[in-house]
Amino acid sequence: MTGSELAEIGRTNSVMAEFPEMLYLYDRPNILDASYTAKVLDITPTPIDQVLAEMAAEHATAA
Repeated sequence: MTGSELAEIGRTNSVMAEFPEMLYLYDRPNILDASYTAKVLDITPTPIDQVLAEMAAEHATAA
């Protein structure tokens, strides 16, 4: 839908009225880069394989 179509729908639907405001999110790619934060706080991300293994182990014991 175009921005104007969303705006038109938003005039009668309060939930849809929020969508035109958020269209800026599609103007350019979202890039997440934590390198500055990691450097300043002297932290490193946990490898995804480790996170998934821990989550799977916890889920297995909770069942």
